[in-house]
Amino acid sequence: KGIDQDHLHLYTEGLICILSLNPLSKLAILYQKNATDQIKQTIDRWKALWHDGDFYIGIQDHGLPIERNILQQMSKYQPSIHAPVVAINDVRYIDAHDHMAFDCLQSIKKGEQWTVDQINPSTQNQHLRTSSEMEALFDDFWSEALKETDIIQQKCTVTIDFNHRMMPQFPVPHSMDAHTYLKNMCFEKVNEKYQTVSKEVVDRLTYELDVIQSMDFSDYFLIVSDFIEFAKN
Repeated sequence: KGIDQDHLHLYTEGLICILSLNPLSKLAILYQKNATDQIKQTIDRWKALWHDGDFYIGIQDHGLPIERNILQQMSKYQPSIHAPVVAINDVRYIDAHDHMAFDCLQSIKKGEQWTVDQINPSTQNQHLRTSSEMEALFDDFWSEALKETDIIQQKCTVTIDFNHRMMPQFPVPHSMDAHTYLKNMCFEKVNEKYQTVSKEVVDRLTYELDVIQSMDFSDYFLIVSDFIEFAKN
């Protein structure tokens, strides 16, 4: 379930909005209808939700005639829109040659027969395009849209701390830590697995638990165990 537009402004701090001109989007349909007033109203309403300079219209070209038509229509209106345009690509798979596998997957999802001779053209060119590929598409037609990608890149700051393990915590009783809980669970379950719990079994289990604790993976094993327990039930 998405966030409706009336409440979206509560969550826009520190974010950048790119309103995509997907052929099925409301804005793209308005461009195809040449609905000038509605186009401006729709963009102004979206633009008002974001901080100045953080709202963009995303244009894309996957080789579909309908997309080319939308871009042509948009270029006519752009001088009066007052919203920057940025070049984007709908990425559904990493490499260009993966489009066949992706198309096949869509047929499986819909319960349809699939043959290599009937590939849906709309699933092509949805790979992670390189800078040179994007330049070949937009440099002559709309070079400003490429420059805006650099501006967005400069705005974004991502810092990843590789010295701190970002491990989720498994909810355990307040009276014990994750490893104690895991240890207790293991020694309870070992009696279900072995008819006779020998010293060899105890020593091996203790060793494995010590390794898990030394790696600080107790929460991880509890989470995985919870997944497996849920699946079995």
